[in-house]
Amino acid sequence: MQQFTHRQLALLVERAQRQEQGAFSALYHATCDAQYYQALALLGDHQLAEDALQEVYLTLHKNIAQLKNPQAVVAYLNRTTFLVCQNYRRTQSRRSVELPCSDSFPQRPDEDVTAMPEELASRREMMDELQQALLQLSPMERQIVVLRYLQERKLEEIATLTGVSLSTVHRCLRRGKKQLAKLLRPKLPAFVPAGLVLARVWGPGRLVPGKNAARRAALATGAVVLCAVTGLVAGTALRPRFENVVLDTNFARDGQLVRAWAGGSTQVVWAENSAGRHIEFTAHADGKYSGVVTENGRWVLVAQGAGGDRARCELLIDRVDRQAPHIIEVRDEGERLAVVLGDEGAGADLSSAFITGPDGSRVAPILTDTATNTVYFSIYDGMRPFSVTDRAGNTGAGTVGIPDP
Repeated sequence: MQQFTHRQLALLVERAQRQEQGAFSALYHATCDAQYYQALALLGDHQLAEDALQEVYLTLHKNIAQLKNPQAVVAYLNRTTFLVCQNYRRTQSRRSVELPCSDSFPQRPDEDVTAMPEELASRREMMDELQQALLQLSPMERQIVVLRYLQERKLEEIATLTGVSLSTVHRCLRRGKKQLAKLLRPKLPAFVPAGLVLARVWGPGRLVPGKNAARRAALATGAVVLCAVTGLVAGTALRPRFENVVLDTNFARDGQLVRAWAGGSTQVVWAENSAGRHIEFTAHADGKYSGVVTENGRWVLVAQGAGGDRARCELLIDRVDRQAPHIIEVRDEGERLAVVLGDEGAGADLSSAFITGPDGSRVAPILTDTATNTVYFSIYDGMRPFSVTDRAGNTGAGTVGIPDP
């Protein structure tokens, strides 16, 4: 995955502020993995981290026009991710965030397909081991480790953000690193060369021979945390994603057709709603899936990958029409009978309207007016059966005419 400088990210921000096509998508792809792993480290749950990520980028999308310093976008995202995760941890409840499946908010990028399989496997193993180790820390220790090594914040700033004293920050950081070192010491050599990691995080000359092994392991542990979201971002696990979702705009009695193009590791796609309904989608070539959603309302489209990871997209289904046209008004206009129709869905097909004549034949209207949704018939004595069908195939029936005196 391409690594972006702050200046390159600032250019993407400026393009997004001008609402250029694809700019926000590019900004999202360039920054989302680092924010995702920060959220995962803080929340300890993949789905909560995905939910938090969506809220972070919805916040950025909403406020990007007010971002006065485009080069500070990473700092803005870091702070937003931290605050969103703080709120999630306080409420301990999952939030349903609407994420348009469009160019504005694409799914997180796939793993680096150019990497060797052994390298990808090693990276994935490291991510899993690191995540499990972070979950063993107390919530405060985990926060401080993330702020220090993932966001590279100063200790004084961490104290302000977390609302604790500087001495507490020092104590939690020391305790957290010691615990991580204990948990990860058997794994560190397999993950990454300790010397290279230490040089990257602590700067030249800080790796001093003769320090005890526990100290070196503790330093390496902090370095591994940073590498998990910077140097090894390209090694994120292959995940499912939605590339495009199209809803049929035609009204239909049987349901609304939804077509989705899903990539990444997607193996199956379905739609579900809060009432527990589950509609499996049919897989086609080139990553296309289709299904007919049979009820109006809010649904969630789900793409599931090989490892159980899921991508979600909220849908608003509003084209299912099972209501027949109805008669609003019948007027005697002397030589003709006017029948005004109503239909809040697909709309009445005026050409389908007819009355049944005295001899049982179908009598078509002599005139139709689409502007007023009115059909006109020749006058018949008495009441006659009437029928009309809407464009979704729903048929309404009744009686029209002039009642006998």
